[in-house]
Amino acid sequence: MSRASDDRGRVLAFMAAIEDACAERIVPVPGGDALLDARHPLLWDANRVRVEAAQPPDAEALVAAAERYYAALPFRAIDVRDAAVGATLAPTLRAHGYRAHPDLLMLLGATLPAPAPARAPDPGIALAEVDRAAIAPSREAASPVGVQLVSRDALIATAVDQRCFAVLDGGEVVARCVLYASDRVAQVENVYTAPSHRGRGHARALVVHAAGEARTAGAEIVFLVTHADDSPQQLYRRLGFVDAGLLPRFRRTL
Repeated sequence: MSRASDDRGRVLAFMAAIEDACAERIVPVPGGDALLDARHPLLWDANRVRVEAAQPPDAEALVAAAERYYAALPFRAIDVRDAAVGATLAPTLRAHGYRAHPDLLMLLGATLPAPAPARAPDPGIALAEVDRAAIAPSREAASPVGVQLVSRDALIATAVDQRCFAVLDGGEVVARCVLYASDRVAQVENVYTAPSHRGRGHARALVVHAAGEARTAGAEIVFLVTHADDSPQQLYRRLGFVDAGLLPRFRRTL
């Protein structure tokens, strides 16, 4: 097995361990499991079929399983770990109304991200580690989805080490990210900058800082997941992250 393949396998195991720890119920389905969580009925990540098989399972059986286990929800979600398996399943899933929304797995290379370019210091801006509660408002906790995201963040914190970093402007959180870590694997996640503060390098500073903290703490693998068709991946490549393959995801809203 190649180093890249081994690293991808460790990352997928890391992600699955978090998902299993946060699930309220796990039911076997062809090629994988159905993850169910009635506490978070608005969250795709909490309620979806996860296909982990190296060979394509019966696509019709997967669709039937999603209909059975998520009948009360306004969406269906099927995530596939293997890109070739996802490509095989795609035609049948599209025929049933699913749309592809692939993610891209990116691994940090051997070199740590470069520090941010020097710029005139702003005494009102600071990057700091903060409590999870400090970033809850920036996750739109007042909305129904936001409330459930914050709740699931708390569950994830029981499964892995979780650290939160934020850019503060006059004490107000204007950008943030989270670092998950376990067994020398670390994930940079939930990178977000408030619209009024974009274009100032906050996301770059946060990712560089979080990745550096992960390596300092002993992480052998540092990774992040981004949408395959979104522009942030260009920033992550400049910071030393390299593509490690697609993660096929299929979604259907009712």
